[in-house]
Amino acid sequence: MSENSEYFTFAPEETPQEKQDTVNILKPWKILIADDEKDVHTLSKIVLSSLEFENRGLEILEAYNGVETKRLLLDNPDCALVILDVVMDTDDEGLSLVKWIRGVIRNETIRIILRTGQPGDVPEKELIINYDIDGYREKTELTDQKLFTSVYTALRSYKDLKTLKDNKKALEGIIHSSTRIFSAGSLSEFIYYSMYYLVPIISKKTLKDADGLFLEVKSDEYYALWGSGLFTQYNLMSEFLTNDDWNVIDSCRVERNNIINGSRCAISIKVSDGRLYIFFLSLDDPFILGDDYLLEIYLRNIEVGLEKMLLTKEIEDTQKEIIYTLGDVVESRSLETGSHVRRVGEMSYKLALLAGFSEREGELIKTASPMHDIGKIGIPEIILHKGDALTLEERAIVETHTTKGYELLKGSNREIIKSAAIIALQHHEHWDGSGYPMGLEGEHIHNFARITTVVDVFDALFHDRVYKKAWSVEKIIDFFKKEKGKMFDPKLTDLFLENVEEFILICNEFI
Repeated sequence: MSENSEYFTFAPEETPQEKQDTVNILKPWKILIADDEKDVHTLSKIVLSSLEFENRGLEILEAYNGVETKRLLLDNPDCALVILDVVMDTDDEGLSLVKWIRGVIRNETIRIILRTGQPGDVPEKELIINYDIDGYREKTELTDQKLFTSVYTALRSYKDLKTLKDNKKALEGIIHSSTRIFSAGSLSEFIYYSMYYLVPIISKKTLKDADGLFLEVKSDEYYALWGSGLFTQYNLMSEFLTNDDWNVIDSCRVERNNIINGSRCAISIKVSDGRLYIFFLSLDDPFILGDDYLLEIYLRNIEVGLEKMLLTKEIEDTQKEIIYTLGDVVESRSLETGSHVRRVGEMSYKLALLAGFSEREGELIKTASPMHDIGKIGIPEIILHKGDALTLEERAIVETHTTKGYELLKGSNREIIKSAAIIALQHHEHWDGSGYPMGLEGEHIHNFARITTVVDVFDALFHDRVYKKAWSVEKIIDFFKKEKGKMFDPKLTDLFLENVEEFILICNEFI
């Protein structure tokens, strides 16, 4: 793990035992010795047994012919170096393997040192020009020191090439991530993609290898907003975070800096209004950093993206507050409680997710559906408050609340308001075409409106209204079964009835 970073504070200097533990944890460099002479294998392993490069030892793989060499290289694409005998089963098998490595499996990173016991067969100059190799040595040349030097140099070359390749991939990831991050439709989606592209930059791992947590810091208290892996149930983070985890997180908060301690990492993100957020990651292996410059670019993208996302969320929260307030006003004119619109929103969200809608779509309908009766603001109160049955003329007036609501909302370009306009217009359409105002049927009715119809009717039946008393759950279930495929979308009806207890819980929560 490199400790020459401007953007991370590392744990205190390790003790000799801790350094040895780190060496033991870090994966060794893989080296393949491909030679048909057993003595060559034995001598090479003795010479290289104590070699370490950047705190990592060696894992030596052995092959005695071309077939074994190919199998081991295919099974170990992370092999750093192959020390290859020119003559094995055939006089030019080593040369054929070089072409196979570079041309067939297209491994451009692995370093190749050719060894031969018959140096006069192919001139060294010709080999270096025509074959992509790092050295050509006679077996007698590779004494202890020369073999050590050749391997050490090859590993350094491999590491540099791998770093360039990783940085190129990371840069491509940053470019791609910008599109994903800045087009995220929700805060949770933003955090997911931020983590998804962050992990490879700081660890050479992927998000599936990590336990991730995104925290907001308020008055030195932590609030989890998202989690993955061990922290998927992020609301229970205190049950999963260890003392070592908290130490890293606390250091990140106090120092306002990025912290690495072995296999734990905390990255602070500060936005312009002073709010602080922390990405916390935990791996099985220690973090191995890549290029600081790429990380700086990426973190700047995250900061800008988070600012945008928080601003969008603030606007959406304001829209929601306005929507709920308008819904309350409408319901108060109908002598209903304001909780009706909140229950409709919560139940719409629940049914949408049960029906397979995305989290973003669920949030959209949750925000828009409370506006379903906004058109009632244009209906005379004397009709809305009437306890007796409505006349045909009065019913016709009430039914205009769908078109009135649509006319009120249709001019907006905001997705929430546009969705609310459609719901307001269509939430009294029936699956069989017997509804109003347009007599739409089946899937010609917008799915948001079909969902709102189910939960709106359920809430109306479950509670007292000015014109009726609340129905029993058994009576409501019988009604929905009867109206399945008539008033209600049959699939949504089944989902609702299968989960009716959850909808009852929502009704009892928002009284």
